[in-house]
Amino acid sequence: MPDMAARLARGHVNLPDFDGLTIEIQAEEVCFEIAVYNFLRRETEILASRLLYPCVLVQYQEPKLVIPRDLSGRQLFVFESSEGENDLAYIHAVLFSYDPPNKFGAEYFLDRLFQFKSESLSIAVVPTREF
Repeated sequence: MPDMAARLARGHVNLPDFDGLTIEIQAEEVCFEIAVYNFLRRETEILASRLLYPCVLVQYQEPKLVIPRDLSGRQLFVFESSEGENDLAYIHAVLFSYDPPNKFGAEYFLDRLFQFKSESLSIAVVPTREF
């Protein structure tokens, strides 16, 4: 049996008074991570673990009065550990110089770049110097 690792998010969207990221944003994050792991596995220089099971969270519609006993409201990823060296500095260096495919950039770059920015600012933006 291969070595496996699991990553479970702390936030649970079905907790009473949950105040984290919305389920829509978290679902987009899960889809983005799935896409990243899928194309990184095809890159021979990058030792990415194989994603065996991603769990997209589910938000219950009924009132959230008790702490849930299941994992349905949390992000869960199960990986098969990759073969080879686990040199984190090397992996970071390879990822830093990695040029993702144009299709991937076109699909995810703008959404991720502007996702958390508000459409307007509550105060006026003014220059601090004369140019």
